[in-house]
Amino acid sequence: MLSEAKSASGGKLTILGSGVAYLTPERSCPAYLVEEGNTKVLLDCGAGAMTQLAKIKVKVTDLDAVFITHQHADHLGELLSLILAIYVANIYYKAEEKKLTIVGPEKFKENYNKLFEVLFPEKNPNFQIEILELVNGSSVKVGHLKVESAQVPHSQIFKANAYKVSHNNRSIVYTGDIDNRPNEWGDLVKMAQKCNYLMVDTCRPIVWEQGYHLQPKQVGELASKIEAKNLILTHLTDLNKEGELMAEAKKSFSGNVIVAKDLMEINI
Repeated sequence: MLSEAKSASGGKLTILGSGVAYLTPERSCPAYLVEEGNTKVLLDCGAGAMTQLAKIKVKVTDLDAVFITHQHADHLGELLSLILAIYVANIYYKAEEKKLTIVGPEKFKENYNKLFEVLFPEKNPNFQIEILELVNGSSVKVGHLKVESAQVPHSQIFKANAYKVSHNNRSIVYTGDIDNRPNEWGDLVKMAQKCNYLMVDTCRPIVWEQGYHLQPKQVGELASKIEAKNLILTHLTDLNKEGELMAEAKKSFSGNVIVAKDLMEINI
């Protein structure tokens, strides 16, 4: 496993997928595992998430919750496959049945029900599923972890959430997809202020003047506003090299910068 940081805390982030919608041998779609004690929470569930969980020997039946940032397929494309995997594991291996909480932004329940109707036609899972929506500024407790939400700018069609996961005054904030509209960053900046780790969508190539998502220099500007202690660049294409990404981010952020890699582990 790749390891980037050490801490006396028991919390750990594993970057399951640091890439974008097209998979490469090095990067799967967005998915991030946060652990604290026996609590396991997944942030986004893109293609490749379950394969990566298997590589680090985490059972799908051990997950307590999945938090979806928004409804693009690269961020939730494996969600229903995950539910089916738990269903099958409970049958084959007599796994201890536990509730899975699935959380998304405003109107997530409606979209989840449509997916469930098509992709799980039996409509009778053998474990409890709780579906929640976190609107801007709301929070939920999952085991040892508190998870807060802030709305971020990404689409005119649907709402998108960022999430702050915290325990014992240590926190990691994951933006999901976010666009360069600083006048709409206010709720995120307030929620994330002085977080230990800020993990940000960095998939807009350096040379692109226009477009969705953020360039690394813009990510650094966001991290500076938040006064984050550490910045993680993620949701990465292969159009820029690691050194280029880091150099651009450091033009606007003076703290520690980490370029995400699949299966990287960070103690938080």
